[in-house]
Amino acid sequence: MSKSTSTLPSSTTSDLAQILGDGYLTGTSHLPQELLLEVLLRVPVKPLLRFRCVSKPWCSLIDNTCFGLKHLEKSIECNPDSGIIVREISKSGKGKQYLVDVDSEDEFTAAEIGDSLKTDLSGTSYVGTCNGLVCLWKRNDQTEDDIFLWNPATRKIRKLPRANNIPIPFMLIGSCVVGFGYDHVNDDYKVMRTYDSQIYNILVSVYSLKSNTWTRADTISNEIRIWGDFGVFANGSLYWLTDDNNIFAFDLGVHRHRELSYPADFWLMNSNAEENFWTKILSVEQSSIPGFYKQLYPVASSKTGNNILLFVDGDKLMWYDHGKKKVKNVTLNGFPQPADFLVYTESLVQLGSKLCDDFKLDGNQNKMSDFLSKGFKLML
Repeated sequence: MSKSTSTLPSSTTSDLAQILGDGYLTGTSHLPQELLLEVLLRVPVKPLLRFRCVSKPWCSLIDNTCFGLKHLEKSIECNPDSGIIVREISKSGKGKQYLVDVDSEDEFTAAEIGDSLKTDLSGTSYVGTCNGLVCLWKRNDQTEDDIFLWNPATRKIRKLPRANNIPIPFMLIGSCVVGFGYDHVNDDYKVMRTYDSQIYNILVSVYSLKSNTWTRADTISNEIRIWGDFGVFANGSLYWLTDDNNIFAFDLGVHRHRELSYPADFWLMNSNAEENFWTKILSVEQSSIPGFYKQLYPVASSKTGNNILLFVDGDKLMWYDHGKKKVKNVTLNGFPQPADFLVYTESLVQLGSKLCDDFKLDGNQNKMSDFLSKGFKLML
């Protein structure tokens, strides 16, 4: 399935071994500690979570922030496992939610999310996902909303504090857009949201997971009308369409915005291009998909990278072989109709604010741009 679109800080297994301390895993395996770490870093997330029960050292290791970072880095190199979150669309806006293991290209089975998370997840909308974390937004009333960060693989969820630096007029009558992504410059996960009173310039506030605080960014001219509630994350920035058929971009590293021209078909945003922002990578011909469809968009790629998973007309999933230009329907078991889908990467990324370099463990100091599997960095 598809990979994350974020550049992570690099590290080595020896760095992790130094953080753990010599002999930390001694007695838990006949393998040398550094070799054991190399093995565990290649184990998928679900088995690793079960391995936490092996011993206290293994549990501490798997819960270690540095281990989670290195594990994600290794996963991205070899195409990580992915899952799908499914939200039932209902008139009340509080439809049931499901998790789907993507273990087969032929058949997906949905399992309803348990009671422990139902209250927090009820009524939420998907803002976006990055490196295994999912951002959720819930409108409570006309003046208040809640934002959550959730790791579906570890089942951990965190409710974000509300911004306290927004003038009352914007809180009472303002509309908003929200975006979520990874700031590789500052090694931080961030949520950006706006407050638009329809009268003054648009206020921008940015949440930092590292500091657990909101800060104000430069205002946006109210002449720029952003279309859509939630931004698309790619290359350290968030993107929205605008009413004048341009693209609004917000850089999470420096908290500044700009406008870009709008492409057609399926395009890949270049990471380093200064002038030519877009490279065309794919067109899907209407004739290659049987029947009539109004809209489709890519949500993931297969392990081999040969097939693209398409979400068609809001209620169907299809694999598209871009080489043979053929499609194959996916059998959906237990899926509600109609429904929203969100594909996420399974990871061990923590929701705490501690960084790898200041993490303590029992007294011991403790190129992603190839096609869709490393991209669809901004697909329109």
